[in-house]
Order: sequence, then C-alpha cells, then structure tokens
Amino acid sequence: MHAPIVRPVNSHYEIVAGLHRLAAVKLLGWKAIEATLVVLEGLRAELAEIDENLIRNELTALERADTLLHRKKLYEAKQPGDEAWGCAGEGWGREESENGGNRHFR
Repeated sequence: MHAPIVRPVNSHYEIVAGLHRLAAVKLLGWKAIEATLVVLEGLRAELAEIDENLIRNELTALERADTLLHRKKLYEAKQPGDEAWGCAGEGWGREESENGGNRHFR
C-alpha cells in the first residue's frame, strides 16, 4: 500500500491523495499510518488532487469529463499560453518529416 500524501495547511495537514486508503485503515482500527509530506500550494495542490481522482476507476464518464475540463481550466490558469496541456505551448510546433509524418520540435 502506498502512503497517503498530505500537505501542511496552517496548523493541520490536508490529504492530497489517499483518502480511500485512510478510510480503509480507520475501518481496520489502526491509530496511525505513515504519510508522505509534500509542499504544494494553490493550483498545484488542486491539480494533484484532481490527478489522484482521475487515476481511480470509480468515476463515471460524465464525472471524468467534468473533472478533465476543470483540470484543463486550472492548468491553463497556471500556464497561460499553453492551451494544449503542455504539448504545443510557446516554442513548440510541428513540422512534416521526410516520410510525411508529423514530428514535434522545439
């Protein structure tokens, strides 16, 4: 089992990833569990939480689509001008290779 990921927020810790794991160990009656401490703030913390939720297979197609749209908006707010999710941002483009296929270049 991977340790839950937490981040410090004021005088307590907030779970970034592993809420279901924490609930499972509570059901087992455990009093303590190891956790990984990360320092994330603002949009980075919210993006990390969204990514964790997308990994789980329990989302419906509509929930997954809504979550991906929300993630895209957050990412674009964090990375203005990088609308293609980091693949075709400033300085990136496409050129046609000799055999007719596309390749990325920088």
